[in-house]
Amino acid sequence: MAVRFLANAGRIIMSKAGYDASPSLPDQFKLFDSNWMATGLLIATLRKPWTGANPEILLFPHALHYAPATDFTGAGYTTSTALVVENPNGRNSGEIVARIYAVSI
Repeated sequence: MAVRFLANAGRIIMSKAGYDASPSLPDQFKLFDSNWMATGLLIATLRKPWTGANPEILLFPHALHYAPATDFTGAGYTTSTALVVENPNGRNSGEIVARIYAVSI
């Protein structure tokens, strides 16, 4: 049976079913990590390489009834169906990684 909750001094981690909660657990197997910039129940992690488009659009796995809180590097905004990442610095390489939470903004 997996230990799904870890509370240490200054940090709390909750894992998905079947995974032990630990600081070394990859984010895609976590439901919550107090070290994340935004907090709330994690519903999706999106990854997409930069294509050079401005803006970059990351579609959610399914439409939501709200614009969710997100945690990503860059400027942008969310709708009920996508995260729109603007590219003000002309960045054209690397990867966009965004966490989508079950709370509205």
